[in-house]
Amino acid sequence: MQPALGSQHKYTVVWLHGFTCTGGDYLSMPEYFYHSLSPAGDKIDENGKKIEAKSDGSKKNRKKSEEDEEEEEEFEPWPGIKVVLPCGGMHPIIAYSGEESLGWYNYTTDHDGKKEDEFEQTSFDDNLARIHQLLDEEIAALGGDSRRVLIGGSSQGCAMAVHAALTYKGGPLAGIGGAMGHVLSSTPIPEGWVAEKGCPIFVYIGLADDTMPLSWVEPAWNRLKEAGGDVRLVTEEGVDHGDEVREGAWCRDCVVRAFDLGKAKAVDKPSQSTGKEGKSKNCKKKG
Repeated sequence: MQPALGSQHKYTVVWLHGFTCTGGDYLSMPEYFYHSLSPAGDKIDENGKKIEAKSDGSKKNRKKSEEDEEEEEEFEPWPGIKVVLPCGGMHPIIAYSGEESLGWYNYTTDHDGKKEDEFEQTSFDDNLARIHQLLDEEIAALGGDSRRVLIGGSSQGCAMAVHAALTYKGGPLAGIGGAMGHVLSSTPIPEGWVAEKGCPIFVYIGLADDTMPLSWVEPAWNRLKEAGGDVRLVTEEGVDHGDEVREGAWCRDCVVRAFDLGKAKAVDKPSQSTGKEGKSKNCKKKG
């Protein structure tokens, strides 16, 4: 997704899809990386809490609120932001008796959301090298300014994005984004990373998520926090794994904060959920 027509390339977002999904799934939902044109709604504040819209309780305000809920939220692209949506490879998933699926690495176990799943290293390393090369290319396109590149991902893509950022040999990035995902136990936190390359880490977890539940996902993020990382955790009640409406809201919020595009434009919560899980009918609930 190239910058909006007529705007100069200023920033790049690299976002990694979840297990069984593809980067192309996001092309039908470009608003994930746009900004909302809607007026005030439920916004996420500095502490990761939603800001409720104010009302004096009058009949007029209630009627206006009901009308607002019926309006479809509108979005437009941020000027100057390029979005790169790479795709993982096909793997004969060991945990599923060789059934082929798209992803960033091959699972060897499936603990059904009770703890982190193990994976095969070769597929992981191959894709990691691709992502590092992609970061090199995007930073070069921005004149070598690594602080203008954000890397993030959803579910399995979140784990891969965090690992790629922490093992990247180049300069410090604008930020790291993670939706409904976690830090892998095998992801290193290099000595001096926080002081030399530290960047804000934006994390979004649904409290109804039984694939990546907060009970073991939060301790995984705390490992980064305890090392001095700037981890900013947002949790939301009632949000399950693969909720596409909230994933879109989280992606937009991450872009706003990573590039400091104005707190007042932080994303609104859409008035109605589609009730779908995942970005397409082909996406499964898997980390």
